[in-house]
Amino acid sequence: MGVYKLKFTPEAVEDITEAAAYYEDQKQGLGKRFRSFVKGKLVLIKESPLIYELRYGDVRFAPVDFFPYSVHFTVDKSERIIQIHAVLCQYRNPVKFWKGFED
Repeated sequence: MGVYKLKFTPEAVEDITEAAAYYEDQKQGLGKRFRSFVKGKLVLIKESPLIYELRYGDVRFAPVDFFPYSVHFTVDKSERIIQIHAVLCQYRNPVKFWKGFED
């Protein structure tokens, strides 16, 4: 079957960077731990993207372990590409905080 390829929007990269910086400000090493948990979730998404819940439209939702964040992504089955659109705090409304959100 094979593994999918990940592609990131600039906003998703910024989401990860900002969240890691926030956690690092809270406690030394916590930002690195956040990045590690996000990377671990991305590995799982690459291996089996279709097991994650469709949240809105064709956007899937994968919660990050330990942290109140989730990865929002779409899957192109024919091209075997996963587009990572955002990595958002679950306390935030995607309509307000994700510029690419479409209902």
